[in-house]
Amino acid sequence: MPKISVIIPAYNAKNYISRCISSILGQSFKDFELILIDDGSTDSTLEICKKFAAEDSRIRVENQMNLGVSAARNKGISLSRGQYVSFVDADDYLECTFLENFKMDVFQDRDFYIQGMRFVDGENVSRSPVGDIGEIESLKSFILVADKKHLFEGPCAKLFKTELVKANKVFFDQSLSFGEDNLFILNYLKYIESFCITPFTDYNYILHHNQASLSTKVHDFDKILKYIQLTHAERMSIQKRISSDEYLVFLNKVNNRRLFTSILGVFSNIRKLSAKDKLLRFRELLDLIDFKFGIDSESSKLVYLFRILAVTMRFPRLSYFVLSNLIKLR
Repeated sequence: MPKISVIIPAYNAKNYISRCISSILGQSFKDFELILIDDGSTDSTLEICKKFAAEDSRIRVENQMNLGVSAARNKGISLSRGQYVSFVDADDYLECTFLENFKMDVFQDRDFYIQGMRFVDGENVSRSPVGDIGEIESLKSFILVADKKHLFEGPCAKLFKTELVKANKVFFDQSLSFGEDNLFILNYLKYIESFCITPFTDYNYILHHNQASLSTKVHDFDKILKYIQLTHAERMSIQKRISSDEYLVFLNKVNNRRLFTSILGVFSNIRKLSAKDKLLRFRELLDLIDFKFGIDSESSKLVYLFRILAVTMRFPRLSYFVLSNLIKLR
């Protein structure tokens, strides 16, 4: 049984899959298997994967119809034989010390390992370290610090214990088109007892400027609402474990920011809703938003709009008029 199962979902990745695979095969840590899941590619991705597999017995290639990245990752999990699973995106690549620098030889049998990333934007590279070994001791402190640093938003640059994942049926939600990464990790956190954070940044994450983030993209109201409700439920389960007022404050701020993106979805001209339907949806949002803890100051526009809501929330028609006109000016 290999120590680590590295899972790569790939779809039409012929331009970069070779670099990704080569960076994994070149790891200084050798005790791993590589599971390549081709998600119904229409280019030569599958052929490239099979060529690598023919040259290295640690590689397994599986093909499925195009079901999306979550389905591909779930298939990889079901096939994994390693003690831990690690996820790598097909367009990213690793430094040769990536697996070694989780320091499993020093910090043994932890449930969750995390290291930082390098964000590659053309010729520009920025490092995002997450901390140092031994800097955080309690599970409560770990969750508070890591969630605030947005370390739970994606599965890359992490190791998950396979036994915990499979025993508790922690899989990626295939019904979500965004936020499924975040939900997967929040679900997994309910079952961990130990963790390890390392200061290394050996995962190279490639930035693509044509991809909108959750914080800037206007999403469908129903989808964003479902995502908020699911992640809120997971975080409330975590809150029960760590019993932290500080985490509860953080949870409400996160929900408020996510609900703001729903407001954009309701009022944006992209949405072909009647004025009546928009007003009904807006009233639903007002019932959900909790102003008790306010919102942080990471975005002055966001704070400004929430202040407007806080003042006018008892008068939905007024709020509707104000926000409609503000968003038209964006």
